[in-house]
Amino acid sequence: NPWVAPFGGEKCQECNNQDFPCTEYQCESLGQDCKLINPGTEDSLCVWNNPRDNKPPIINAWEDALTVGYKYFPDNVSSPPDRGVRVVNENRDDGCVDPWTRLSVGITLDEPAICKLSEKPSKSYKEMENRYWSGGISKQNHSFQFDLPSPEFLESNNITLQNAGEFALYTRCIDRNKQANIVSFVFRYCVGKADLKEPQIYF
Repeated sequence: NPWVAPFGGEKCQECNNQDFPCTEYQCESLGQDCKLINPGTEDSLCVWNNPRDNKPPIINAWEDALTVGYKYFPDNVSSPPDRGVRVVNENRDDGCVDPWTRLSVGITLDEPAICKLSEKPSKSYKEMENRYWSGGISKQNHSFQFDLPSPEFLESNNITLQNAGEFALYTRCIDRNKQANIVSFVFRYCVGKADLKEPQIYF
């Protein structure tokens, strides 16, 4: 994963105590929430952009990232306080994803953040496996593409399925000031039975 600056902005002021002017690169390297103000002038300063931030990012489903032919619907299955959506295929009566196809989903946030996703629920952001949206980069919009095998393929490889092909992706995010989501945003979907369609080639 790419290197990221430390969370917060406690060290931003260090950039102002040099014998030479602070640059934007130097400033932002000291903390994820460090920001250079008045750049290119004698009054340029590296400051902590939002030191009073004490709220985690708000996660919502990103419509523009969803594969064409699919819709998000409110999901009532997730146990509170978790929340999320169900991904539904509009071209199938059962709403399931066609096996062996590529599905794209996305999230949009109210502030830039680094986000993780997992196929298993966890108690905290820290306990989630290191599987990141957008390669671990702090962004406000994230998308993720994945190819889905059929339930029959998984069963033939001794992978036990719950609820006959029902799946979920759990996600949590952490912002520049290390405020992480306490609960998960969940994408739920089902995968339909295998068919005999011709293979698809992706570029």
